[in-house]
Amino acid sequence: RFIHGAIFTVDAAIAGVSNNVFELMELYGIANQIHKTPIISKQAEQHIAQEHSYFVNLLKGFKIGDVPVGSMKVDFPHQCCAYTDPISHFGRYYSYAAVNTALVHAQSYKYFQNYTRQDFLDKLRWTPGLEQYAMSGLVDPMFMANGDHTICVHSRRGDFIQSTVHAHATEEFVVSALQVLEKRVRERHGSKSKVILMLGDDVFWTMQVIQEQLSKYFKAAIAQTNRS
Repeated sequence: RFIHGAIFTVDAAIAGVSNNVFELMELYGIANQIHKTPIISKQAEQHIAQEHSYFVNLLKGFKIGDVPVGSMKVDFPHQCCAYTDPISHFGRYYSYAAVNTALVHAQSYKYFQNYTRQDFLDKLRWTPGLEQYAMSGLVDPMFMANGDHTICVHSRRGDFIQSTVHAHATEEFVVSALQVLEKRVRERHGSKSKVILMLGDDVFWTMQVIQEQLSKYFKAAIAQTNRS
């Protein structure tokens, strides 16, 4: 039993690693919920192999191939960040051994709700060299060792500042969001020493936020993202 997913950002070889990985993980999550094996195109596989080969397990569990003959085409809502319950949406087509659909802007965290922490760690595992660099090359390991819970924050500005569609990160939003996260982590996990790791495309702005705002409340450091 299969579900073939045409994934917009992957098949078209556009957007960045976040969009590509998010939508692949989403198809995998949908397939798990409706008890079908996910299929992606050969073109999608080649794009992932060429651009994101450092995710060594990303395509584990996927089949590679064309839309299965005789499969039922099922339209899927194309609304960014909205959630459509896969079980109720695809349930009416349960009798079909295979269905095919297209995922466009399918980016809701709710599709991951059945993933365990270990599922995420396994699926998003990097090559050993990159894992080592992430652990020791982006930020001082001693800084990370001094906390009992790490909160990673990605702040995007750059091309979003002039965008009429997307909202760029602002100091007010980032600080307020972190205060909410800190409270949730403290209440749920009993954390007493949180470490904030900032990642973003505007180092100067991020440093200002850390020095002028975050340092009042948190222990924070910056790790510059590699735009290549």
